[in-house]
Amino acid sequence: MTASARTQGPIASMVLYPTSLMLDHSGNEREASRRGDLGYHRELVSILEAGLFDGLFAADFLAQPQPVGGFLPEPVTLLSGLAGSTSRLGLVGSLSTTYNEPYAVARAIASLDHLSNGRAGWNMVTSPFEATAGLYGRAPMPHDERYARATEFAEVVEQLWDSWDGGNRIDAVRYHGAHVDVDGALNIPRTPQGRPVRFSAGVSVPGRAFAARFADAVYIGHGTPAEVNAIARDIKTQAVALGRAPGDIRVMASQTVAVRDDADEAAALLGTVSPEQRLDGLRAQLASIGGTGAVPEGLDIPLRSSDFPRKTSEQGMAGWAQRLLDEIHATAPTLRQLTEKETTVAYGPPEVVADKLESYLVDGGIDGFVLSTPLNLAEAENLVDTLVPELQRRALHRTAYTGATLREHLGLQPPLSPPAVETKNHTLTQHTEAGA
Repeated sequence: MTASARTQGPIASMVLYPTSLMLDHSGNEREASRRGDLGYHRELVSILEAGLFDGLFAADFLAQPQPVGGFLPEPVTLLSGLAGSTSRLGLVGSLSTTYNEPYAVARAIASLDHLSNGRAGWNMVTSPFEATAGLYGRAPMPHDERYARATEFAEVVEQLWDSWDGGNRIDAVRYHGAHVDVDGALNIPRTPQGRPVRFSAGVSVPGRAFAARFADAVYIGHGTPAEVNAIARDIKTQAVALGRAPGDIRVMASQTVAVRDDADEAAALLGTVSPEQRLDGLRAQLASIGGTGAVPEGLDIPLRSSDFPRKTSEQGMAGWAQRLLDEIHATAPTLRQLTEKETTVAYGPPEVVADKLESYLVDGGIDGFVLSTPLNLAEAENLVDTLVPELQRRALHRTAYTGATLREHLGLQPPLSPPAVETKNHTLTQHTEAGA
């Protein structure tokens, strides 16, 4: 069985916050300084809810640079503070499987699901950066090991969420794996959604397998329409092979948008946000796969494939790194060319941006978008006032909320109730022996 074509009707629509575009740009200095003010974020999510978006997708930056003139709060803390300011908008927070523990994550996201009446989501991320490892007093974890830990982590979180049924605790989780060790039940009843919605953003080979097994929704960061849809179909096909239905998983593509009637003004909004930051980020990515000495100082010096050797499949590699390597080996691009090449940017009048988004909706692949923009109050209002009506005109965006939970917004079925005690004990015992 293969993944089915996208059903007609509104597409999935999340808004990413914060974005790299915001880190040094918030419209004005006063607004940047308000990022520590819960009232500011409440204004922001109220605008997005008025725009009928599925949810806010809160990224996290751990050891990455914080914006000048403000800070970006820890995601679950922020989203918990926003739960009472909205009644429909989904609230998705990123928590790392590399440096957290399953019980703490299961408890935090379950709490958010209760506090929001069923609108919580968990973005399951691994953490590759050396600076982050240093903050936790650990050595960086290799790519494949990160995903091995993430797999055990996601299994245990799911079992903890299922350790209650209908308000009655049914069984303790006894899991003893190579990376995760948990013995006990969650101290929070089963959540309004049964399980909060699980997101994943990895598109490497292990990342796709992980998403196909655990994710309810997948976020693909970069790629042309053909590339993104090929990844989406692969993930859905793998999910079906694991016994899941094609509709059990939603795949969303990233798009950075700037909506202005004047296309030059829209391009300038994105093009002048942080060119130095984009270049610095590219240099850091290249250094991580080829070494600092492999990155030329000049912007117009071709990158040499000999400085960026391909790795064996056993070593593993993040999806973004593999795409960079493929580009270097195929075309020997310069830093300038790589910086300017951006397939996931849509700018101009509303109809032009909508055309770009619609061009991705082909071949039974993606189901919607995670939109990025230099998000501040004015840009949020602009998105709602300009792009949303155009998408509604094309029947690609809802005209009213028809559900109350994030699962309902995304068209996801509620999970099955946990199995009976006898069955669950048997399953956990088998897993414990396999992981010992």
